[in-house]
Order: sequence, then structure tokens, then C-alpha cells
Amino acid sequence: MARRAQHVALVLSLNKRFDRKVIEGVTRFVHESGSWSVFLEDDPSAKIPDFSRGHFDGVIADLDDPRIPRQVAGLAMPVVGIGGIESDCALNLTVSTVGTHNRKIAELAADYLLRLGLRSFGYCGVPASTIDPWNRERQETFARQVEARGHTCSIFSARYKPSHSWEQLQEAIRAWLAPLPKPVGVLAANDVRARHVLEA
Repeated sequence: MARRAQHVALVLSLNKRFDRKVIEGVTRFVHESGSWSVFLEDDPSAKIPDFSRGHFDGVIADLDDPRIPRQVAGLAMPVVGIGGIESDCALNLTVSTVGTHNRKIAELAADYLLRLGLRSFGYCGVPASTIDPWNRERQETFARQVEARGHTCSIFSARYKPSHSWEQLQEAIRAWLAPLPKPVGVLAANDVRARHVLEA
């Protein structure tokens, strides 16, 4: 008798590169093993399925969205959380987690830029929020690393801007970068913020 495929809900964001890579990996696994049937909501505004109605055997969810931990808390099925999960936060979750090592990312970036002989540093982040605790970890670690070597670290954290304010965001980043002594080593909070810096 053929074994029933496991029904797994992917509660991920298609506009995040990290999440898309997870989806690619899950898709490869499904093709190789054939043992999963995967649900992924097409409508981003309704990406969290109604777990009380659907029959799922497990969930892989991006926990950076603050709505999701509340939705998956107490589910009677395996849940794996992914994302830029803050280390201390991960210890308090009742689900298995696979996250980025934010402190290590910042330490490696600082070490690389310091080895280049740079003496001017900046961190281009996003505002502190419950959605982006990883940003604080990266910012604090990066600043601490360069300050321990006798340098200062300028911090920029404008909020994400809607498309009609794009020029204002770019101008704000240019205004932040302009007075920094050159050459300057900048760690951006994520790929999106790095693109903002490069285009400013």
C-alpha cells in the first residue's frame, strides 16, 4: 500500500530572497522524495492558512512576521520556524527553528572591513521593531566590533518607504553617507538595504 503524502503548509514570503531559497529547497526535496504535498498561499495578504479547516501534517513558517508565531503556537503538528530569528528569541519559542546567525554575520563583516584597513564605518539598518529583531543584533554586534578596535560606527535607520517616497529615502541615505570619512565600510541590514546604499 502506498504511503500517504505528508501535507505541509509553507507560510513564507515570496518577496524575500531567503524565503524563496527555502521554497526552492523544499521543492527539490518534494521532487526527489515525492513524500510531501505542499501548500503555499498565492495571495500574500492571506498567506497564513486556516489551520482549523485544512488538514496539515506540518508547517514551515517565516517567524519574522509577528502574526505567524501566534498562528502556529499550540498547533498539534511539527512546526519549523525560519528567518532572521534573534538568538534569545529562538530560545523562547516552542517550535524548532532554523535561523541566520546574526552576530556571526556582523562579526565577519566587521573583521573583513577592518582587515581592508578601513577606519570609517557605518551600519545602514531598519528601525527597531518586533518584526526585525535580527537588525538590532547585527547593528549592535557590528558597532561593538569596530568600536573595540578604536573606531566609531555611524548608524542609519530610516523606515521602509512606499514607492512614492523612494526619492526621499535615497536622499536620506545620501545625506547620511556624505559626511562620513571616505573610504567607508558599510554593513547593510539586508539585501534590500544594501541595494538602497548602492543606488544612493
